[in-house]
Amino acid sequence: EVACIARNRSGEASFTCQLSVVAREARVPPSFTERLTSTRVKDGQSVLLKVKAEGQPVPGLAWQKDGYTLRQTSGVRILQDGAGAGSVELSPAISGWYQCTAYNTAGSCATRARIVVDPPPQQQHQMNGGAPKIVLPAQSRTIPPEKEPEQEVIYLKHVDNQKQEMKREEVV
Repeated sequence: EVACIARNRSGEASFTCQLSVVAREARVPPSFTERLTSTRVKDGQSVLLKVKAEGQPVPGLAWQKDGYTLRQTSGVRILQDGAGAGSVELSPAISGWYQCTAYNTAGSCATRARIVVDPPPQQQHQMNGGAPKIVLPAQSRTIPPEKEPEQEVIYLKHVDNQKQEMKREEVV
């Protein structure tokens, strides 16, 4: 209980109130207890990226792909439970670097992983008794080889002879 009393020549006034002091909330920067792991999948497969972060206050999560903010679309589903856990489901998976950043008022941390999507196996074209056919791009051009450089004659003067000639001139 707190009392305030004001006095002057005219008199006195006072009031009391109840004051409750609440301890400041402890702040702990986030850290990941479950991190992203790099994965290789076949073309057309789905991938689930899961993380779990803890900290005080409970951290929020932000997702990126190749340095750009990842947004929910028809092929990208982003989930968070509000307790530091989150996931991204990619259907189908798309190759790239994925990052999740956990943040709160005490700081932030990040985890990264690479998703590699293997292309579908190419159907081999049969030609000449089973040999694979080489398919060139439609717009190709042949680069001619460079011309042989012309021979160049270089005259070198022996350095020792030059020094002897200089000495003779000095003596005379």
